[in-house]
Amino acid sequence: KTNQLQKLIDGCLKNKRSSQAKLYDFCFDSMMRVAMRYHNNRDDASSTVNQSFFKTLKSLSDYDRTKNFNTWLCTIVIRTAI
Repeated sequence: KTNQLQKLIDGCLKNKRSSQAKLYDFCFDSMMRVAMRYHNNRDDASSTVNQSFFKTLKSLSDYDRTKNFNTWLCTIVIRTAI
């Protein structure tokens, strides 16, 4: 699973749309769980997820691969929700 994630990140860094879509699908459930803690409805949570994913793609080159990706991503979701 980690190897798959790293391949998706590599593809996203090369601006491959298919990798971006797969990474979004890969992370969607965990991002929604976090966003729902901060919002009362799915529409607002979904908006937060989409904004967070856009921020994630923009700053993906700053991601430290020695750290847990999910933790980094959840931090972005929480900060976006707040």
